[in-house]
Amino acid sequence: MRAQWDHRNADRHGRTKEESHAIQHARLMGQVEMQCAEGAMMLASDRDIIAEPILAKAKHSPTALAQWLDCNVPIVKLSTAAATAAIIKMHKKITSFFRQERPPESPGEPHPNETDPEKPGLVHTAA
Repeated sequence: MRAQWDHRNADRHGRTKEESHAIQHARLMGQVEMQCAEGAMMLASDRDIIAEPILAKAKHSPTALAQWLDCNVPIVKLSTAAATAAIIKMHKKITSFFRQERPPESPGEPHPNETDPEKPGLVHTAA
């Protein structure tokens, strides 16, 4: 049973130091890419933390990537939540831009929004 567990750990974490380093780097880069993908959902003032290109981040060591994630994951979460709250606060339904009353529908009655700039009063449309 122990040999099976050791084999599983070797597959998951690498058999050599270089292999372990590569596996850890790939796992952390996946997390970094997920954080960078949230950039469009963040507040504009907070997007500078993800400004460094992914290819430049890929050159960093796993330790540096882990530190970057420790510092920036909470910022991304808070910024995304704040942006969502701001959208909800500022959001209006499309119907709020239109008036609530319907215009008169019988022929011969003037439409309340139609006026003739040359004559005071309402313009009557012929039926």
